[in-house]
Amino acid sequence: MFNEKNKLSDVAIRILQKRYFSPGETTWEQLTDRVIDFVLGGEPKEQVELTRELIGNRYFIPNSPCLVNAGKKNHAGLLACFVVDFPDTTEGIIKTKGDFFHIARKGGGCGVSLSDLRPEDSIVNGSSHGYAGGPVRFADTISHDMQAITQSGFRSMAIMLTMS
Repeated sequence: MFNEKNKLSDVAIRILQKRYFSPGETTWEQLTDRVIDFVLGGEPKEQVELTRELIGNRYFIPNSPCLVNAGKKNHAGLLACFVVDFPDTTEGIIKTKGDFFHIARKGGGCGVSLSDLRPEDSIVNGSSHGYAGGPVRFADTISHDMQAITQSGFRSMAIMLTMS
């Protein structure tokens, strides 16, 4: 059904060895089998074999968290991208930072809009400090927090911070 696959380059093999292979894996086919067995276990045989051909011949390649974590006992995630809310309250900020942490430790990346945070030096009623840090300062703190967490030992969390 598919054209003959191209041989993986030496660079591709080194990247697979460094980042994606589980202990004992030495080939793309072994990695593909691990992912297929974990993700599609119990699915109809035709679907499993079609997916094996798609991934094996690299017509479709799952995202990095799926390639790294599928079939491992660490219960890490298979999804790559998440979007979280960032409300302009102390509790909301703490929750958002916690959400980032939990997503990062499962191997995902995260995006958030900073548009709802009040500008730097805006008055904050009921606060002993009295003034808001602003969206740029919170973006900086999230970035620094997430640099402290590596994902599967090979990369920092992907972060997207936006403002209207």
